Parts: sequence; C-alpha cells; structure tokens
Amino acid sequence: MQKRRYAGLFAGILSVMIAAGVTGCGSTKEPLDVTNLQIEESGAVVHTIIEDFDTTVYDVAGLETMISEEITAYESENAATDSITLVSSVMSETEANKLTVTMQFADAKTYAGFNNVETFYGTVTEAKEAGYDLEALTFTDTSDDGKTVSLAEIKDADTLHVFISNEKIPVRLSKKILYTFGNVELFDKYTVSNLPDAEDTTAETDGLYYVITK
Repeated sequence: MQKRRYAGLFAGILSVMIAAGVTGCGSTKEPLDVTNLQIEESGAVVHTIIEDFDTTVYDVAGLETMISEEITAYESENAATDSITLVSSVMSETEANKLTVTMQFADAKTYAGFNNVETFYGTVTEAKEAGYDLEALTFTDTSDDGKTVSLAEIKDADTLHVFISNEKIPVRLSKKILYTFGNVELFDKYTVSNLPDAEDTTAETDGLYYVITK
C-alpha cells in the first residue's frame, strides 16, 4: 500500500496529531484548535494541520516548497489540475513554535487520494452507488437520546448527505449532524471526532464511521 503522502512530507518535521479529549455536544460551532477537517457545503474539504514546528531547526518556506511539489506531483499523476491549494502556512503569534498549515481540496475524493485514506462525502444515494452498504448499518439518532434506527427508518434518507471516513481526526460538517455510526463522539452539532482509544466495534465496516447530515 502506498504510504499516506503526509507521512513522507512531514517525517522529521511534523508528527501527525491525533485529537483526543474532544467531548461535549454544544448547539454552536465551537472553535477548533487542533488538526481537523472541514467539509464545506460545496463538498470542498479544508484540512487544517496544527503542529509544533521549531523554526530554529526547520524552515517554513522550505516546507511550503515541499508541499507545493507534492501537490504538483499528485495533480500531474491524476490529471487533476487546480484540485488542491496550499492556502496558508502561518506561525502562531501567541504560541511559541506552533504552525498552522491550511490546504483546500476540491472534494473528498481528492483529499482521500492525496492522503491515501478512505474519505467520502456526498448524498446517501451517491454513497450507495459508490459501494457503501448503508442498509446494513444501525445508526444512532443524535436528537433522540441514543435511539438507534436503520436507514429504512430515516425519512427521505436518500436525499441526505453522508460523510464516511476511517481517520481519527475531528471533522466539521457544514450541515447539522443527524445520525452517526461507529466509534464517534459529537463535539457540537456540526462536529464529530473518531475516538482514537475506543474499542473498535466497526470491524465489519473496516473501521469506517458514518455521519449523516441534512
């Protein structure tokens, strides 16, 4: 299996942050100060990487060059011009040696391909067409104190959107989260975190978790 691109890109420079302790379920979008994904209403994916970065040892400009080269290589290999943008790489003005790198991907498929992870975002119908067997899953209703339902019991399910992933990283959706499946916990009504230390109860789905939104 091809290694995740960031595993090579940041080796010895940035260690991949696994966000732990993301708890609670507020009604508003709480600020995220850890590495995360944001799924925009258009389907674009914004990846924000927040890591320690010692500027006495490493060079931000050099890192930007490395990222840009990786982007160019991926887009060339996949005939995907302008599908990935390095938005910014900024050192914190309030925390020493803290770097935030922001990248935008045209869609979840591009993000998954670049990072060699499994990630999907689209309608439930599109997920079925892509081969995901949502009918076999039992979802937790986020509005009904843990009530579980099948896909058939969800009204107009095929028109809803679903985010699917196996990454242990907080993910913020553009629309309110309605149902979940897998080892996940809500941070707020739009943000979910795949628990890094939870017992894997999703072996039958290869460790994937599912989040259904409006």
